[in-house]
Amino acid sequence: MLRSSQEVERTINDITFSNEIDLASSLEGREMAFQLSSRERNELRMVEDALFKIAKGTYGVCDSCSKHITLKRLEIRPLSALCIECQENLEVC
Repeated sequence: MLRSSQEVERTINDITFSNEIDLASSLEGREMAFQLSSRERNELRMVEDALFKIAKGTYGVCDSCSKHITLKRLEIRPLSALCIECQENLEVC
């Protein structure tokens, strides 16, 4: 009987540990999905901003200094809202 109760306890501990791993894995998956959707939401906002600027006639104008963003930069990063100088200044700070 003592041996049986020890086996049952060991089985319960194994199941509990397995469930904790499953829970951690599930939470990690949810967090990753949230991060992806956050990035996607940010990109969608940037696309909407670019479309608004096109309609307004201000696409390609830096949001910070109002200088024109170079064509080369816009070809590489069409959603850029800042010229390279303002972007670099932002990243340094």
